Amino acid sequence: MSFGDEILKRRVVEISGEIVLICRDEEFKEAEKQQREPNAVGFKVTDVLEVFGEKNSSKKRSKR
Repeated sequence: MSFGDEILKRRVVEISGEIVLICRDEEFKEAEKQQREPNAVGFKVTDVLEVFGEKNSSKKRSKR
């Protein structure tokens, strides 16, 4: 969620311990085309509501 309680959907780039790196889906796709790492922002895993897998959309991890 962002300010104003808006839910933001973002692409998970990596989960490393207690940190989740995320970016916009558009950035992920553009980075893939350009064969580079996406510009991602890290958040504590406890601040991320849910993480879903791309292939089957099954919940991998939820901390709330």
